[in-house]
Amino acid sequence: MINLIAPENGEVLCLQTQLQRKFVEAGGARNCYDRGDSTPWAKQQERYDILLEDIDYSRPLPVKMSWSDDANRSFFTVSVSKNPDMSDAKNRLVKGNEIDFYNLETGVKYYWQVKCGDDVSLVYSFNTELTTPRTLFVNGVVNVRDIGGYKVDGGRVRQGLLYRGGCFEDLADKSREITPEGVEELKLLGIKTDVDFRCEAEQERQLTWELTKNAGFRRIGITAGEYGEIFEKEELKESQVRFFLLLADETAYPIYFHCWAGADRTGTFAFLIGSIIGMDKEDMICDYEFTSLSPHGVRTSRGKGWKRIMSGLEEYEGENIQGKAVNYLRKYLGISDDVLNKIREILIEKT
Repeated sequence: MINLIAPENGEVLCLQTQLQRKFVEAGGARNCYDRGDSTPWAKQQERYDILLEDIDYSRPLPVKMSWSDDANRSFFTVSVSKNPDMSDAKNRLVKGNEIDFYNLETGVKYYWQVKCGDDVSLVYSFNTELTTPRTLFVNGVVNVRDIGGYKVDGGRVRQGLLYRGGCFEDLADKSREITPEGVEELKLLGIKTDVDFRCEAEQERQLTWELTKNAGFRRIGITAGEYGEIFEKEELKESQVRFFLLLADETAYPIYFHCWAGADRTGTFAFLIGSIIGMDKEDMICDYEFTSLSPHGVRTSRGKGWKRIMSGLEEYEGENIQGKAVNYLRKYLGISDDVLNKIREILIEKT
């Protein structure tokens, strides 16, 4: 007989670490700098740069699951579902009586059970707290998170559709290489399209083309600029248009978009997406600055890169920075309102 131990039936769990929660509550990197505050994250950042270059503090907490078995068997299947009948469950084959289950959505009620042959446990439930950003653990990849979960007018951004993060591999940096377990995690997330923003010079030393082909992803290479470059380089205009037209294609989702670190080029396009769907400016800044908890160094809206975006948008009309960004997409890139509305329709969940 299999008996579930943890999480307890009806338990509420937070998937953010204490460091991540403090970072968000403090207002991100910029407010820590403004106060001259060395906590909660500045000392950790120093540790990245000197000692722990490959540790990613943007990873989420797992749901720690455990159970007992009267027959002392070795292998079990753990199933987690949003449905009480356990339909559409995510399944893991486990050796032993415990597992760290990563990458569940936030603000969701889940159901779980454990099986071994014909022996099936009871179904327990647990709830995850609604926290943003929703971060993910993909083994071998850093700085991964979901665009979903944030509040917008009339609803929230849907989770599980649009992900941002670092590259899957880099021949010049072997610490940046997705593991077989990481590939399986991307498959479980249902990724259909991999958008790589790295430039042609970087693409020449990639393995990603073959890797994503073997994993079953559609891969699209789009040369993209960071920060103010999107306003300054005419040759980047076409690639920007391609990306936003892709976002209006619901058959392309779930989409993972990235550059090398998932910070600058990725952060620039995440900001433009947030503007389209009506995210609060503070939420967009926090999402951008959350990279500071990854191994890729501090990102702050007090920095030159972010200020270049804000400066570039000043020539466009709009009551706020989101409105200016939308008008940049309309007037400079020529993105139609039909495309913008389709992106909103796909990504926004009405509440």
